[in-house]
Amino acid sequence: MAMLNIQPPVWVPRQYQERGIEVCLHQACAGLLLDPGLGKTTIMYAVIKILKDLGYVKRVLVVAPLKVAHNVWPVQKNEWEQFKDLTVSVLHGPKKEELLHDDSLIHVINPEGLNWLLEARWSGKNASKKGGVQVSEERLAFVKANYDMLVVDESTKFKHTTTNRFAVLRKFISVFKRRYILTGTISPNGLHDLFGQIYILDEGSSLGQYITHFRNKYFTPDPRIKGVWHPAENAAERVAEKIAPLVLRMRREDWLQMPELIFDDRYVTLPPEALHQYRLMEKELITMVSDKTIVAANTAVASGKCRQIANGALYVNGAQREHVVLHTAKLDELENLIDEMQGQSLLIPYVWQFDREMIQERLKIPCIGQGSEAKDAVLINQFNSGLCPNLLGHPETISLGLNLQGNCYHIAWYGLPWNLEHYLQTIDRIYRQGQKSFRVVVHRILAKDTLDEKMPLVLGKKGADMNDFMSLLQNLRQ
Repeated sequence: MAMLNIQPPVWVPRQYQERGIEVCLHQACAGLLLDPGLGKTTIMYAVIKILKDLGYVKRVLVVAPLKVAHNVWPVQKNEWEQFKDLTVSVLHGPKKEELLHDDSLIHVINPEGLNWLLEARWSGKNASKKGGVQVSEERLAFVKANYDMLVVDESTKFKHTTTNRFAVLRKFISVFKRRYILTGTISPNGLHDLFGQIYILDEGSSLGQYITHFRNKYFTPDPRIKGVWHPAENAAERVAEKIAPLVLRMRREDWLQMPELIFDDRYVTLPPEALHQYRLMEKELITMVSDKTIVAANTAVASGKCRQIANGALYVNGAQREHVVLHTAKLDELENLIDEMQGQSLLIPYVWQFDREMIQERLKIPCIGQGSEAKDAVLINQFNSGLCPNLLGHPETISLGLNLQGNCYHIAWYGLPWNLEHYLQTIDRIYRQGQKSFRVVVHRILAKDTLDEKMPLVLGKKGADMNDFMSLLQNLRQ
C-alpha cells in the first residue's frame, strides 16, 4: 500500500501576527513583547523568509535558551508548509564547529555558547571586573561576514549587564544590520531589567550607554541599603516613552479566547517540631537539626532557609548539598492531589533539589532537566500525549519555550519561587493558545504561618507593576 504524503498546513497569519511581521519588516531593530502563545517564533520565521527572499538577509543568528534552541527553532518550522524548507542548525555539542560552517539559513546558539563563538577571553574573573572581555578578531570578522540578522529569543537572559553573556554580546551586536528581541516578560522584576535588553536593539540610544547612566537618570538610591535603587517619580512613564518606538506589546487577552485561570491554594500545617525550627530560624537566624547547629549569615539567607523548612527539609552543608528531612506535609498533600486527579495530567514545578528527590523517592514521577535533551524530548512527548500523567521540572528548566498543554490543564506548585518570570512563564506552559480545556487550574501547596502565605501577595504585586508598565508601552504604540 502506498504511503500517504501528508503535507503540513499552510500558515495563515492572524491579524496580530501580521502586525508583528509588519513592525519587523519596517524596523531594522524591534522588540516583540508578545504573551506566550501568540506565535513569536512563527512571526520570526515569516520575517526571516520574506527578508531572505528579498535579498536583505543571508544568514540569521538566533540566541536562545538551550531547550528553546533544541525544541522550538528546528521543530516548529515543520508544522507549516511555508517554513518547512527553512534550514536550521543548533550550534551545540561536539559538532558545533562543523555546523558553524554549514549553509543553514538559521544558526541557533545558547547564551553560554557565545563565549565559544567569539573565543572570548577574560582579563578579570567576569564582565564586571576591570579589563572585561576580549574576543577573537578572526571570529569577529567571521560573524560580520556571515550573519546580518540577530534574534535574541527570551531576551530576559540578558537583563543583567554584569554577566559574561551580556559582555560578549555587547562586543559584536553592532555587526548585525537587523536585531530583534522576543519576550513576554521584559521587566518581571522592575525597570532595571530593561537596560540590557533595550541595549541589544539601539546600543544605548534610548536608555544610555551604561547601566550607571540609566540608573542615575531614572532611579534614586535607597538611603538605608547600599546598592539598592528605587524608581524615581514618573520613571516608568519616562522610560516607556523612550522605548515605545522600538517595541510592540500585545496581550493574548486582546486577541485570543483564553480559558479561565483558577487558583487553588492548598494549605498544610507544619508539625510542631518543624514549626519550632522555622520560628528559631526566622527570629534568631539559627536553628538545631539532628544535633547540628544551622546558622544563617543574614536575614536574606534566613529567608531561604525558612522556605526550605516550609517545604520539608533543610540544607545543612552548602558545599555538599547535604540535607535533613524535617517533615512530609507538602509531600502528603501532593500525593492527595494526585489521587484526586484520577489520572489527569499534572505539571509539578519544584523549588529545591531535595523537593525533587523526596517526590521521586515516594511517587516515582519523572523529571525533565536531569538528562539529555533527547531524553527530555521523549518525556515531553509522552506527557503531551497522556502516556506520562505527571511530570516534574524546575522553573529554570521548564519556564521558557516549552509547550506542555497538549494533555494538561493542571499545575501544582510545590512551593513558590520569588522570580516572577519563572512563576508566570511556568504557568504559561499550559495556559496558552492550543489549550483544549475551558479552564486551567493552578494548585499552590503552601505552608500555614510561614513565608509561603506572603509569596502569592509579593508575586501578585510584581505582576501588577509589570502589567502596568506593559500597558504604558501598548498605549504609546497604538
